[in-house]
Amino acid sequence: MTVAPASARLLFCGDTHGSLDHLIELARAHPAHQLIHVGDLAPLSAPLEQLLPDDVAQRFWFIPGNHDFDEDADIDRLLGSALAARNLHGQVHEIAGLRIAGLGGHFLGRVWYPRGERPAVSRNRAQALQRLSARERWRGGLSRRLRAAIYPDELEALRQQQADVLVCHEAPGSHRFGFRVLDELALAMGCQLVVHGHQHEDYQSHLPGSRVRAIGVGLRGVTDFNGRVLRPGE
Repeated sequence: MTVAPASARLLFCGDTHGSLDHLIELARAHPAHQLIHVGDLAPLSAPLEQLLPDDVAQRFWFIPGNHDFDEDADIDRLLGSALAARNLHGQVHEIAGLRIAGLGGHFLGRVWYPRGERPAVSRNRAQALQRLSARERWRGGLSRRLRAAIYPDELEALRQQQADVLVCHEAPGSHRFGFRVLDELALAMGCQLVVHGHQHEDYQSHLPGSRVRAIGVGLRGVTDFNGRVLRPGE
């Protein structure tokens, strides 16, 4: 497993909801740092690559949040952008010398809501698609809402890999509204740190019963690898 440096050159940004000026300013103030967005960039007024200057775009990574699937234009401007290859969802990439795993989207009751003993309705996107009528489909595939969901098979695929950091939109068990299944994922992958958005709260903690650090990034907030808040959430 990679031993994380004392201060990895990573900035985590959260839930910008259409506001990127502060990100550009902070990215330029830290030119050696990579930026990882933990979801909910939408609404975007143009394709993502048109909203980020080249010196920032080349250091920018993201996972989609639930609101990135709200409208057709939101999906097209993010997942159809020239920066779509920077989407970390379901993947592990080496960034700033660390292996970073990504899990975008959110838990949705009609797919999988892992609290209590509730079983998954659909284990993967193919099963979810089979349950949709032609009328419910979006562009011949899953509805936008189902594209935002997290599926059990996606977690299982990540569990087979190793990573130093897990970035997710949903919160793990360190947050009062978090999900312990994300703790289990991080521990199985050997992660040292979990960073999330969605709840719009700045905080630092540990996954329950473990030494794995957890960081929550606030609304339009920016936090570094060590948990130092560079821009508090709004």
